[in-house]
Amino acid sequence: MTINGEYDVVIVGAGVGGSSIASRLCSLGKKVLLLEKGDRLFSENKILDKPILFSSNNIENVVKNVPLVEGLGGNSLIYGGQLSRFDNSCFESNVDQATTFPFKYSEIEPYYNQLEAIFSGAKPTHNKAEKELVFNFEKCGFESLSSTYAVRSLRGCDGCGGKLCKIKCKKDFYSELCNEFVKSGLLTTVCGVNIKKINIIKRKVKSISYDLKGAECEIRTSALVLSAGALRTPELIKKHLSGSITNELKNKIGKGLAFHVSDFYLLYPKFLTTGSTSTAKILNGRLNFLSSENSNLKHTIQSVGAPIKTEYIERFILRRLPGQMAQNPLIQRLIKSFSRVAEWTGSKAHVVATIIQDPMLEENKVDENINSQNIKVSYSISADFNVAIKKIDKQIRNALKKKFFVVGLGGLGNINYGHPMGGCAMGHAAIFPVNKHGRLKELKNVYIADSSVFPVSGDTNPSLTIAAVAFRTADQLLTEI
Repeated sequence: MTINGEYDVVIVGAGVGGSSIASRLCSLGKKVLLLEKGDRLFSENKILDKPILFSSNNIENVVKNVPLVEGLGGNSLIYGGQLSRFDNSCFESNVDQATTFPFKYSEIEPYYNQLEAIFSGAKPTHNKAEKELVFNFEKCGFESLSSTYAVRSLRGCDGCGGKLCKIKCKKDFYSELCNEFVKSGLLTTVCGVNIKKINIIKRKVKSISYDLKGAECEIRTSALVLSAGALRTPELIKKHLSGSITNELKNKIGKGLAFHVSDFYLLYPKFLTTGSTSTAKILNGRLNFLSSENSNLKHTIQSVGAPIKTEYIERFILRRLPGQMAQNPLIQRLIKSFSRVAEWTGSKAHVVATIIQDPMLEENKVDENINSQNIKVSYSISADFNVAIKKIDKQIRNALKKKFFVVGLGGLGNINYGHPMGGCAMGHAAIFPVNKHGRLKELKNVYIADSSVFPVSGDTNPSLTIAAVAFRTADQLLTEI
């Protein structure tokens, strides 16, 4: 599909941020072109390699390859879609605060409301055991958080574990937000695109040239939105815009990356007589009380969307083994046997994960030289953060032991590569490369609408906040342009 011509806005990247800002702009009557590097779906039923999911924290000062999800919908094509709001503390309390979004919670709340209304649907029913799990969870001091789930909970759902859904259970953002505007003609989407050049005159983007299967196309536009994600957007800026921005600004791009630390626990209720059957994420809450072990970092705990079943345990173990070992037939048989026993003994248990608000450290960054399909990042967990992780673990265990036997899974400090954030953070101060409206500083009509603008990682899944910030950026873009 070759597209030439003129559009009100061109968006690069059709993930959560790109799909969200495209739908918002179209709803306001704008003609939008959405360009996506990947295919519509990257591969049917493909289970992704281990690094896209989690990695233990022993990566100090090591450059890692992080595989990317490409296609219409981005990460929402493969993950379970828990849509939770960031805590109020993640939003502006004073102008100079460097660890919050540069606007108040009241500004983002209407967009949260709109998105929850779009994605909300029938809630899955829970049996007695699952209701008791939630009850005991709250008795341990956790405040249950309301969540919208971007899944349909159809029969046969296996928990959305890092792959495309065979039964079309997921509500990916592109399908939910953009299809109606494609039908109306306001939104044009092109896949398989390679950006060749961004043409800038007097600090304004005038046109974008791209390659599509050997054919070169040129598009004129009033505004450009980069929504390729926290790992790709810094690459696009450095590759295509570095000649139009100062070295001072360029040196800020790609720094301050965060992934969320997500550690796992097996909770075995002390007083339940029946087991869990649901694949729904029935636990989602924040531990608010402050103990003497307080780490001063926000953190939540939530179910990972699966009861204890042989296939889930087997998959969990195999993803943590080196490639050759995981492919050994004898080891596979041993793991399967162990998993069957674990399912039998854990029929009343539930797997939960923590999400910890990672500090946005400048030394954690997208690597300077990006030439491969995989993105390279330099990432390490600081000594202070390691101490905080251990304190949070102790605090959570002390709270949960009132009602549950608690078993840790996979060690502490597991990095969740599915939640990349930061690299082009927004804020008032000069240290931030993006202003409070989502516009890249020093250029008049280049905006960013993905998780790279996050100045804070929050303590829950970022998808809903990515979309809400993108909605807000669309409104700000139209005001400025």
